[in-house]
Amino acid sequence: MTESHQKQMGNTLWNTAQTQKLEALKVHKKGLMQQLFPAPGATQVSPVLPEAVA
Repeated sequence: MTESHQKQMGNTLWNTAQTQKLEALKVHKKGLMQQLFPAPGATQVSPVLPEAVA
């Protein structure tokens, strides 16, 4: 395996990991936005923040 082939494989793996991380963050953001701005008529549950518990 040549060095350029190894770099290409490394870049592909890195790009795949970054894409997966981005998708996970998008899902997390969507969940947070739904908590902040629930659908009309839906009951709003106030989140418990860690600093508010202490």
